[in-house]
Amino acid sequence: MALALSSVASAQSDAGAVGVLTKAPALMHKVEAVFPPELVDAGVGATVLMELDLGTDGSVTDARIVRSAGPGFDREALAAARQFAFSPAEIDGQPTAVRIQFSYTFFFRPVVVETPLVALDAGQALGVVNFSGTIVERGTRDKVAGALISVGEGDDARETTSDEQGHFELIDVPPGTQRVAVVAADSNAYTVTEDIKADTRTEVTYYVRRKVYGAMETVVRAKKERKDVAEVTLKQEEIKLIPGTNGDAFKVVQNLPGVARSAFGRTGELPAGWGRRAPGRRSAEGGKNGA
Repeated sequence: MALALSSVASAQSDAGAVGVLTKAPALMHKVEAVFPPELVDAGVGATVLMELDLGTDGSVTDARIVRSAGPGFDREALAAARQFAFSPAEIDGQPTAVRIQFSYTFFFRPVVVETPLVALDAGQALGVVNFSGTIVERGTRDKVAGALISVGEGDDARETTSDEQGHFELIDVPPGTQRVAVVAADSNAYTVTEDIKADTRTEVTYYVRRKVYGAMETVVRAKKERKDVAEVTLKQEEIKLIPGTNGDAFKVVQNLPGVARSAFGRTGELPAGWGRRAPGRRSAEGGKNGA
């Protein structure tokens, strides 16, 4: 993982004063940002564009995001930028607080762990294991078995395959910069260069990307279904105006859509869903039970 920095060549006074930038701020002390741990498996980098406020002494007084690369990258970029120190900027020859733009670029690189060499047990092939690692599927972290790992080219090339746990080891890989290629079934080919050091064991973790993540898988995003509820309220004045009811609230309710009407000649029966209420309680505005 590496960090590249670049700044915008223009600056403006925090007070908004118009002048000539006679001396641009220069980065005197930088802190390398930490690659977000939660994004290591993704295997991608990003660039964060920030706006930095510099004091008259060149210190960073405030930092904010101008173009985001995601919460993780933004967090680490801001944390590093707030520890920067610049030489004072000058406008018209006077030290001035200014505002500049600064960009961080995060480059992803597999983690390499170096450990002392360990000789093989007696009875095994001569040599020492100086290059080993694990092959992992990017995104799922599943170990990849049966992947072919080749290091170097020509007569010095070394090859092996990963075991059920995705682990592999190579013996006596020549020191120097070596090209490493990983080929796994149903995955895109992965290539990288490693700096193999003498008397040092290099341990790596490589993340390979599958060509297809489930041909039958589909993700559908949609708005949550709505439930529409309608209510009908009748006032006493409206009940009196409905023809054929003679101002009877029960007859009005029987005529509403979805309400059953009592059989002809039978009285005193309430329509379905119309429960009896306590004496004195109103069943429709302006009328009482038993009215």
